[in-house]
Amino acid sequence: MQLLEPKVVHVPLPKRMLKDEAELKAWLVDVEQLVTEKLVHGTVTQQTEP
Repeated sequence: MQLLEPKVVHVPLPKRMLKDEAELKAWLVDVEQLVTEKLVHGTVTQQTEP
């Protein structure tokens, strides 16, 4: 049954304080790149802190 389940890759999102729209857009570019790189290895989910 485990063979049918997708492999899940946990991705920690970068933590930043965002002060304006330019910083938000830069953060989104970084997150998109990070997630895109991980998608090759399976389904992506946000890593939660313990």
